[in-house]
Amino acid sequence: RAVQLRRSRRRHGGREAERGNGAEDGADTEEAADRSVSEENEQEMEDIKGQLKEESGNSEKVVSDTTAAIQKAKQSVVSIINLQRMGEVVPGLQETPESEPEEAGTGSGVIYKLTDDHAYIVTNNHVVEGATELQVNLENGDQLSGEIVGTDLWTDLAVVRVERGNIDDAIDFGNSDQLLVGETAIAIGSPLGQAFSGSVSRGIISGLDRSVPVDIDTDG
Repeated sequence: RAVQLRRSRRRHGGREAERGNGAEDGADTEEAADRSVSEENEQEMEDIKGQLKEESGNSEKVVSDTTAAIQKAKQSVVSIINLQRMGEVVPGLQETPESEPEEAGTGSGVIYKLTDDHAYIVTNNHVVEGATELQVNLENGDQLSGEIVGTDLWTDLAVVRVERGNIDDAIDFGNSDQLLVGETAIAIGSPLGQAFSGSVSRGIISGLDRSVPVDIDTDG
């Protein structure tokens, strides 16, 4: 951005140069802010490594960046349990009005925003689809009632809201435009239900800008 602005100054001169200079100053300020955030993240990662090393009881133990990143991120990862009344799952099934919803499926989500009163979670649409109630299990074991804020079928995304309570951690988003094929990707979640919550897997970014066909109406 700064390079483009310098070219603009050379090309136009005079008043345009002054405008470019002001914009360039703004770009420099933004870059300085980015550096500050980066330094804070690096310091936090070093603090996490030190904590993990101390907890291991081995002062010689080497803690990798991946291990520290997992420790940092997993505090924001939750399990979501989709509860439905059986009459809604099995059409025609008679049930009493006082029947309790039962587990119809589970999935993962991540806390991405905090307000004074609520924590907001992004998850998949198919995780919450058809839910009578949602149970959200935090990393520390707390169980909360979730409320669907909105869903989108086409991107398979949904937003769930819970009472904030003692929740203090929200995920730090990266910039997908800066991804490169081959970079590390870490998955944290509940791949096979609540019993396996907090599971971790690592892979690589296999491709960019891909479209994946999805059978939305299940007609094959």
